[in-house]
Amino acid sequence: MIGTYTCPGPVAYLKDEGKKPIASTRDLQREMPADDYMSASTVLR
Repeated sequence: MIGTYTCPGPVAYLKDEGKKPIASTRDLQREMPADDYMSASTVLR
């Protein structure tokens, strides 16, 4: 499977949890553009 990565811009680290896989939580410094959000959220559906 080949995926893509979208750089959301500057982020601040908040927390991580778990081992395998690890879940990392970050806070976006500015709002993600709607088009980027919609294309990223379709991956999760």
